[in-house]
Amino acid sequence: MLFFRGKQDSKDIAKRRLQSLLSNEKNNMNTEKLDMIKSEIIHSVEDHFPVNRSSSEIYITEENKESAIVIILPIVKEKV
Repeated sequence: MLFFRGKQDSKDIAKRRLQSLLSNEKNNMNTEKLDMIKSEIIHSVEDHFPVNRSSSEIYITEENKESAIVIILPIVKEKV
């Protein structure tokens, strides 16, 4: 499950980033555009939840000839 994944190996992260780069090139999606999308989504989510910006990720993945934008935004636990 994506929400509760454990610590990832650096090889898994590197593999996902390479796949993302190749998928981005195939979909003509440049890094600047992805960064803009990431920034806009983080800004929207921060209106409701505190977000750990430094740990957030965005990438494009492709499976069965369909592309998807995957965004990982760790939410910071608020002290109660």
